[in-house]
This record gives sequence, C-alpha cells and structure tokens, in this order.
Amino acid sequence: PGNHPDLFVEKLTDEWVVPLCSPKLLEGPQAIRTPADLARATLIHYELPLVGAVPRWSDWFEAAGLPDADAARGLRFNVADHALEAALGGAGVALAYKLMALGDAQSGRLVKPFGPELPVRQRAYYLVCPKGHEKRPKIRAFREWLLSEIPRNHGAPLPEAAAGR
Repeated sequence: PGNHPDLFVEKLTDEWVVPLCSPKLLEGPQAIRTPADLARATLIHYELPLVGAVPRWSDWFEAAGLPDADAARGLRFNVADHALEAALGGAGVALAYKLMALGDAQSGRLVKPFGPELPVRQRAYYLVCPKGHEKRPKIRAFREWLLSEIPRNHGAPLPEAAAGR
C-alpha cells in the first residue's frame, strides 16, 4: 500500500483486475457472450491470503450487476502466473492483475470478454528505498528503467473482444 514512513516512496502506477480468457472461449455454441454466461464458465481465482483489498470474483459479479452469481466455484491458484497459464490454456476465465497480463492481452493470447475492470484500491506499484538513496545514479537509472517498462496507457480500459470472432 505504499505506507513506509521511514523510507523514500514513489508511486509508479495503479493496478486493476480484469476478466481475461483464451480467445477460444469466445467461439462455438458454448461461447461466453455476456457476463451472465460466466454462470456456466470455470472461474479462475488467484488467492493470496496475505494480500487484502484485492477485488475477488464476488466483487466483479456485484459490479457487473449479477450479485447472486456463484462466485466461489472454479480453480484456485496462489501464484498469479499459474492462474494466467490456466486462462491461456483455455481452462476458464481469470480475474487477473491487468499490468501482469497486459502483454498477453495486447498480443491477443488473452482477451477481455467484457468489463468491468475493477481498481485495486489501496494497492499500487511503488519504488521504495532508503531515504536519500533515490538520488544515487544506479537508483535513478533503475527508476527510469521501471518507468520505461510500465506501459503508458495501461490505465486505459482494454478493448472488449467480440464473441464468436
């Protein structure tokens, strides 16, 4: 959350969670076409017990206007990469960290069937170091590299994929 009063802290970027799946889940007679179709799709959960304030599938269904959907079912992973790999393999729809999945989404390996994208409140990415160290050339170079690696437009909503493409 960026609360480190004895250290230098610079916020680099916010984060969101977004539903993502393999494009093949949007094809054929069982295609996911609307948020209500997730009632029959496998949900992929990324659960890390020590991380609070991260939206879950129940939050997503609430935001999508489907508060009675069964958000507890599906596959569970405690490593975000494993959840993304399951989604890439067509195992279901992941509620993924957008920045982590952005490369796969931009390449078309993962698609957003529909929104909403939910902000991860009280969490973001920060540069943290001992006070005064942020002025050191190596730390400044590392900061500039980090900022160059974060896509400038990752805060813009991902386009929604058309079902049955």
